[in-house]
Amino acid sequence: KDLQNNLDLIAYAEKFVDTRFPVLYGMSRKSFIGKTPGLENSDRLIPTVVSGILAALGGATVIRVHDVREAVESFQLLKAFRHAPV
Repeated sequence: KDLQNNLDLIAYAEKFVDTRFPVLYGMSRKSFIGKTPGLENSDRLIPTVVSGILAALGGATVIRVHDVREAVESFQLLKAFRHAPV
């Protein structure tokens, strides 16, 4: 996969979810993050967390991560946003 393929896999996560099979995303600190314009010098933590959130919003079933605490905190915040009264 090249950079665009990786970005597309995250951007179009819902298309994979439509297959009704469990969908696992494992983009934790992957090299494509460092190839993304503007992120060449990133330590990849924040972009990894954002990628996981985007995949989850797209319906991914499992998100594989290296930085568990940061991932859990980000998903707790996502859950709070989703359940906030309107």
